[in-house]
Amino acid sequence: MSAGSDIIAQLSSSIPEIARFLWEKGWAEANAGNMSIRIDELPQTYHSAESAVAGYELPKAYPGLEDAIFVLTGAGKRMRQIAQSSQNGMLIIQLNEKAGRYKIFPVSVDQEVDFKPTSELPTHLAVHQMMVKHGMPERAIVHAHVTELIALTHIEEYTGEENLNNLLWSMHPEIPMMLPHGAGLVPSIMPGTEEIAHATVEKFKSHKAVIWEKHGGFAIGNDVQEAFDRLDILAKAASIYFTCKSSGNTAQGVDSDLMRKIKTKFQP
Repeated sequence: MSAGSDIIAQLSSSIPEIARFLWEKGWAEANAGNMSIRIDELPQTYHSAESAVAGYELPKAYPGLEDAIFVLTGAGKRMRQIAQSSQNGMLIIQLNEKAGRYKIFPVSVDQEVDFKPTSELPTHLAVHQMMVKHGMPERAIVHAHVTELIALTHIEEYTGEENLNNLLWSMHPEIPMMLPHGAGLVPSIMPGTEEIAHATVEKFKSHKAVIWEKHGGFAIGNDVQEAFDRLDILAKAASIYFTCKSSGNTAQGVDSDLMRKIKTKFQP
């Protein structure tokens, strides 16, 4: 499949599908949640140079992302609307040759862009920069207000990364299979800032998913489906814990010997 055909397919099916899942799960209230995908080229039949809105300055340059192209969520756009069509809230940006400015393309030739990228753009670009630098295969990022993970990090015992991961691993044996290193945990930091972007990048150097304390989760994947899967499995583990608690019982957790065997088998 050509790069052009691939991105058209994602815009028409994959992105709206994941947007619908995020909305239906209650992880994208109002205009919450965002996604980004790094692509290799713009399909010529989909865009023209005249359709680009150029000249936006980034707060800093992102070496390694020179001329890079991303499909991402627009600021203030709602997942429930993107679920109907990517045109309702996605756009495409291309960084310039110094990776310090960008221009915007619409996702359809008959659309005018009247919005800018998500406020979490610094975090998305910083994570993509890290993935490119380290030659990682992942190209997609999904961020959502995952209810179960937010609730879990409102409990003091689970505001530490080790305790948090031990709980998540013990609730669901699939966690160490899909996320053998667990999830990174970023303490409460102002969203949309360089500070939280840096902290998130540091966690993604050794994890495929990152939890923002009392805020939500980020995950990376080869595509948006894989990124979503990683958030979904973490949410399932947290949900199992809360289900046991709400029934008045203490969650036993997976046998520790079995858990060690699973982690040993699946950790690189």
